[in-house]
Amino acid sequence: MAEYNEYEQVCLDSLKQAMKTVKKTNNFIVDIGSSFNSWFLDLPFTGILIEMELEKIMKMPFSMYKKVHAKVTTSNICQILKDNNTPKDFYMMNLDIDGIDLWILHSVLKEYQPKIIITEINEKIPYPVKFSIINDPNFYWNWCHLFGYSIACLEDIMKLYNYSIFSLDMNNIILVKNSDEEKPNINKIEEIYKDGYLNHPIVPPPGWNDDVTHLQNCKTKEDVATKWRNYFLNNPNPNDGSDQSLNIDKYVINESYEKYLKEFLKK
Repeated sequence: MAEYNEYEQVCLDSLKQAMKTVKKTNNFIVDIGSSFNSWFLDLPFTGILIEMELEKIMKMPFSMYKKVHAKVTTSNICQILKDNNTPKDFYMMNLDIDGIDLWILHSVLKEYQPKIIITEINEKIPYPVKFSIINDPNFYWNWCHLFGYSIACLEDIMKLYNYSIFSLDMNNIILVKNSDEEKPNINKIEEIYKDGYLNHPIVPPPGWNDDVTHLQNCKTKEDVATKWRNYFLNNPNPNDGSDQSLNIDKYVINESYEKYLKEFLKK
């Protein structure tokens, strides 16, 4: 049995509460971007663990899961699921690859309907700004603030595939599949963001988001976009001191996001 820190335990508790509300037809789990801190893997399920780092996945002790060594892209994810006999309505998906997560999510949901989705958002981007890394299979996260997608992008996921947000804990969000009679709780997103991140009882570690908290004080979406771009143009990577200006063409935000999404959905 794994030992969890305070944040992981809160996430696990939220997941257990979500599981009580969802009727399952199987015990199949898909974990995309598996890691040693995949905290839900102690639960009694089967399924597949997908990870591009061979050494990492081979060391994982979870014998009930099939381990798949692969770099996930929007072009191969559904084939990976098919090759591993994933049920169309599999029980749970965990998605955390710190990059093109949003486009992987869209690709899966076009063909599959998991009952529960656990996914990481880029919590630094305030609602209602829509922001995402572009669908670049070669994108690599270098421990800076540029990764994933903002919570506002879930509006599109929720509308298109009929999911609702169950909970948010810092940057870990849980979605549940609605019944045909239910509608997505899109009107709750702003409140969920405030309660689950801005006012969360667990305080972020010192320095975690300190250099971008000023985004929360912006008055318009356009102001957020301008200050976000200026941050990457004028500040080195807080992790390794590298030049972050090389990253300014790796994401879409606001109107460029909306256009990019429409083009992606046509494919």
